[in-house]
Amino acid sequence: MARWDGWSPVVPRPDRVVNPIAAEPSPPFTVAAETEPGSLPRLKFGSTYRFRVRLVDLAGGGLRRDQPGAEDATERIVHRRFEPHPAPELVPTAAYVDGAGPHRMVVRTERGTNAAAYAAAHGYPAAELRYLFPPKSSLELALQYNGAFSTAFGPGVDIDEVRKQFEIATRADKDVGDIAGARHESAPDGSGTYVVAPANPPFPKPPWLADYGTLWVNLQNRPRPTDPVTGYPGTADGFDSKDSQSLWRGTWPDMEPIALRVEPAVSGCTIRRSPGLGPRTFTVSLGPAEQVTVDIPSCPSMLAVPDLGIPHWAGATQDPSNPVNIDAEHGRNPLVSPPRTVTMVHAVQRPLAHPTGRFLAVRRMGDTDAKLETSAFCLDVRSTGRIDVQAEWTDVEDIAPKPPTSRRVVANVGSFEIAHKPPLLEPPDGAFPSMCHEFGDARRRKVRYTVTAISRFSEYFGRVTAQDPRACTVTRTLDEATDVASTARPPAPEVRYVVPSVRWTRSREGGGAVIRSSRSGGGLRVMLGRPWFVTGVDEALAVLAWPRSSTSPTDQQRRHLSLAGRDPLRATVTPSAVLDETHVRAAVTETVNLAELGGVPIVAMVSP
Repeated sequence: MARWDGWSPVVPRPDRVVNPIAAEPSPPFTVAAETEPGSLPRLKFGSTYRFRVRLVDLAGGGLRRDQPGAEDATERIVHRRFEPHPAPELVPTAAYVDGAGPHRMVVRTERGTNAAAYAAAHGYPAAELRYLFPPKSSLELALQYNGAFSTAFGPGVDIDEVRKQFEIATRADKDVGDIAGARHESAPDGSGTYVVAPANPPFPKPPWLADYGTLWVNLQNRPRPTDPVTGYPGTADGFDSKDSQSLWRGTWPDMEPIALRVEPAVSGCTIRRSPGLGPRTFTVSLGPAEQVTVDIPSCPSMLAVPDLGIPHWAGATQDPSNPVNIDAEHGRNPLVSPPRTVTMVHAVQRPLAHPTGRFLAVRRMGDTDAKLETSAFCLDVRSTGRIDVQAEWTDVEDIAPKPPTSRRVVANVGSFEIAHKPPLLEPPDGAFPSMCHEFGDARRRKVRYTVTAISRFSEYFGRVTAQDPRACTVTRTLDEATDVASTARPPAPEVRYVVPSVRWTRSREGGGAVIRSSRSGGGLRVMLGRPWFVTGVDEALAVLAWPRSSTSPTDQQRRHLSLAGRDPLRATVTPSAVLDETHVRAAVTETVNLAELGGVPIVAMVSP
């Protein structure tokens, strides 16, 4: 195994010494090795080389200078770059506040409030500005490019040019902390410090040695959060196009940074590039509650792609229409151009809409809970990250010997996360998790639900919630109550006794000389044992009657119907043995199906 880095394998490289190791004992002889000035070949990307290896001893013995011959050299080898192109440096122009960080840019507003006025009132920036700087390179990597430091090598080079190039080479030791006017800020999590560049023009230039192989940048958006209206990822206009692409301006190594600005907009997600020849600025405009995640790679030129090792292995050629070449040039190959990923957010303090509509309760026989369906429930999915649901209803308690009483019940149903980036949704229901309300019994209730919606962006309003913990919430009691049906059949009524119902009326006639008393009857009063309201609110009693238009019931069906017999004291017309709907007066008449009757519909004369 042998390695050649562009210098003689036997002659020491003239270089600076960092932390020299203590000298080892010298051998009992002196070795001096030197090369003829200008005789070493240069290691350059894209150049072709052949190698020969010969063995010699310290006394100079071994093969002659013309051995081995050319026929013993290796095949031609093209020197290609395998080192990835580092992502651009992203440097803030202000300290990070409330959720902003190295990989997150945030602008903040509140519904019904002007963006600039809101920012001024709470001390937030109205727009966020950062600088994209060309990535840093090592000196060793820069020396392998044709054009970098070439004027400082070879015989007869002017010493002033050497000094000039040496000064450029010393920039390999500098980093973002050396930006003119930069200051250090403490990280919000206490993990260390970061550098903040001055925001005032002119744009600061990178003090380090920029990567010679990086020509331009291309901002590419990842799939955006799901649009709750369509169920598909939201759109982003201008990304991965000329509006989001730019060459690094200036000449190496004095390349100019690019400003990256995020600002609030009325709606949508767009990027635009500043026109003209002045300093370059990318502006990303986001509507309320919109966000986009952007990959920012450093991109090589199309001419340099064939000299890159990874694309060469993937099939890159000299053909600029080759898809492998195109992907490498546009920074879409992460092995060639690993991107810097930044999420840009237009955070809103409160959800953009109050919860509306109602929940639908779904229960099966025997269930003690209810699944809350959301097909009739609405909220703003983009801006709502969580909902807290509270329920209120009235239960009727019948505990003898006390009379039945009503009891108001308030219960917390739970907190439920609202999905933001599911794969594909059935809008808008797919954004909601499964919601279940546990009652602990099978009774029927009419429930009023109160929903508190919490902003998806509450983490970005720390200084606001410190003053008011509920500043990022909206609360509303849903307009319609949810009917939660009973899931158990009520117990059979306990009939204590049945007595005729009689009403007496008295009137005076003839100036009061005649007193007339009248009795009206034709009814029965049924006395039932307690408890009542076992199945919940609106529990009612019903007399089951056979439909007059139906054929006579069977003996098995008669057991579950209302039957009548003759009066044992008075001669009366023989009544029908099975009562029909004409024999009973009731406020409500309904048709029901009972399993005991074999599915035949009968009439229920309901008395609420």
